[in-house]
Amino acid sequence: MPAQTVKKTLYLGPCFERFAGRENVLHYPVIRLIPAKPEDLPVRFCLDRLSLFSHVLVTSQNSVSILWDLCASLFLDPVDLLRGKCISIGPVTSQALQSRGVEPFLEASDSTQEGMIYALQKSSQFASYVFYPRSSLARPVLRDYLLQQKISHEILDLYETVYQVLEPKPSLEEIEEIFFTSPSTVEGFFRIFPKIPSAIRCSFQGSITQRCFEEKCKKLKM
Repeated sequence: MPAQTVKKTLYLGPCFERFAGRENVLHYPVIRLIPAKPEDLPVRFCLDRLSLFSHVLVTSQNSVSILWDLCASLFLDPVDLLRGKCISIGPVTSQALQSRGVEPFLEASDSTQEGMIYALQKSSQFASYVFYPRSSLARPVLRDYLLQQKISHEILDLYETVYQVLEPKPSLEEIEEIFFTSPSTVEGFFRIFPKIPSAIRCSFQGSITQRCFEEKCKKLKM
């Protein structure tokens, strides 16, 4: 009898650190991140002030990776400058920080911007000067909160998100699960594949990603 094909998880996010080396996970990034450059004036402005911030809002593992690279380019030590300041959006982001030597002092119980706001509100330290590095496509919820509460802050767009179609495209017949890491991966996936076979299980990083998926399916009448 022919050997049975082992079905895989299709991972759509650009950062593959958690699943590196796992044979049953197929990495097919439907988005590409274009990091800010260390010579960009907003980058230099914010990173020169890392020692001054009371809180740093870290909302993705991508932000961690790019922030570390930018600091290295400018000969800054992010471990020393960020220690005791980071609020993490969830366990994946916390793990990315911890793997680089920074323990978040607080982790949002709900991996959303709304969860980050709640974590910031219950912080025992007064948020006197907040640093919020983010994707250029980030929802405005956190930004609006900082403005409404008149909290002194700096927002830095760390990276832009670009949709991409890599060849060869995976056959969904070989897939048993699709893992969406962000609303951008939902949009990127459906730009390539018109529908998802009913036998495939879908998993999500965060409730906002799941909500975006459900709204997309409703729009596509799936």
